[in-house]
Amino acid sequence: MMNLPRLSFINKLKLTYVSVQYAKRTKKHMLQQLFWECTLRCNLNCLHCGSDCRAVSETRDMPLEDFLPVLDDVRSKMDPNGILVITTGGEPLVRKDICECGKAIRKRGFHWGMVSNGMLLDAIGC
Repeated sequence: MMNLPRLSFINKLKLTYVSVQYAKRTKKHMLQQLFWECTLRCNLNCLHCGSDCRAVSETRDMPLEDFLPVLDDVRSKMDPNGILVITTGGEPLVRKDICECGKAIRKRGFHWGMVSNGMLLDAIGC
């Protein structure tokens, strides 16, 4: 075992001061928003969009059953009422089960929103 020099009272005081100042600057950031990229499909092909989504994607949509355990884990650690789950994509409204997704998110106590181009709002009928 290595013999370390003992800290003097002044050095202990300095170390304590630095630790307290560091703790004041590093705040715990609470989760407020959780983005779920639930699909890589999109009904449009906008030139300005930074997404690489297409009408038909080689990657299948993430099943709701795979996402719900994530929400359950988050809910076990913090109050879901203060968290907004935002469905994104692609275009979330191309999912045939988007209404069920929203209902399952709300049932767990989370707030729910989405990033959408809005073109399919009339077609979903939630």
